[in-house]
Amino acid sequence: MKIGILDAVYFNVKIDVDGEYDHLGSNKGYAVTSYTGAGFELAKKMSKENEVVFFSSLGQPLFYVCNILKRYNINTDHITYHEDGLRLEVEFSEEGEYKGKIDGGGSIAGAVDHIKQFENEIFNGMDVMVSPFIYESILELCKKHGVHFFLLSEDDDYSYYVDDSDLRIIRGIKTIAPENAYEVLSKWSKLTKEERKMQYEYNDLAGRWENLIEDIDIFDVSFDYEEMKHLVYDTFHYYKKLLEEKDTFPRDKLFLYKYAGQVNLLLSDHSTPGEEVCNLLDAVDGLCYVIENGYSKEYGNILPLRRHDVEGHGPASEADMTSYESFEKSLDENIKIWREYFEGNE
Repeated sequence: MKIGILDAVYFNVKIDVDGEYDHLGSNKGYAVTSYTGAGFELAKKMSKENEVVFFSSLGQPLFYVCNILKRYNINTDHITYHEDGLRLEVEFSEEGEYKGKIDGGGSIAGAVDHIKQFENEIFNGMDVMVSPFIYESILELCKKHGVHFFLLSEDDDYSYYVDDSDLRIIRGIKTIAPENAYEVLSKWSKLTKEERKMQYEYNDLAGRWENLIEDIDIFDVSFDYEEMKHLVYDTFHYYKKLLEEKDTFPRDKLFLYKYAGQVNLLLSDHSTPGEEVCNLLDAVDGLCYVIENGYSKEYGNILPLRRHDVEGHGPASEADMTSYESFEKSLDENIKIWREYFEGNE
């Protein structure tokens, strides 16, 4: 598996002084420098059985990091350098005691720009990107190239990484604690490319359903109608493909069904639904129906549009799910059927 790890690298310096400091310019003792970073440590572990590419922006004191990574056969071709930032200042008191200070820290800003500039070369063949930082541009590139993004974080509540305007885009991201990352990614590496692709698609759908649920207010429905149509269509085909490979739906993949049921209930509670809401109720109810019935072969690419009025009556129609265009056309026809039904029952 090819893994990209995007992280800043920091250094720690421990200075041990033997005896008093010689003010003429020499001292007895030594300094020990170590390099740290969750992604840095993960890269060394994952390189045993995987192809690892490390991305970072390094200041001058960190040029030794590349030599360390290369000893682990880690690709460092995409590490960038900057002049500012990291430098160490050490001062000694008259008593010979020392105090160290690190001015600045690790950075990945230059690395992010580099990834955007060389995206085709970098994402070619990559399966996973891991980082303790969230950049919207990197998330978009991962989604574009079908690369699964893992957030390296101790806390599942990672909203503090981005401002409110960007929160929605990160929902559904797999978050792993640094101490568990090696185990999780090792299991991920055992999956086939197709299995990883299906898992990526599932996580993406789950995040989009969560976003949709947040948008629906029973007093003022203001959700994205086009997005919901796409969600119904994409979820239909995700489950259909999943069932072609397995006899039953895995329990850990049924959250999409739960979300569809939640949306169905939220829309049903709206006191004065318009045509669009009624149309989506038909589609979501039909989606739940085919999931519950295991996508019977008699339906094929047909989605029953199953919503009825309170008395159990109403028009029965179906949607052709062969293509998204045919699905949209079916929904348009469904609205016409409902109009004729209500006009005939006035």
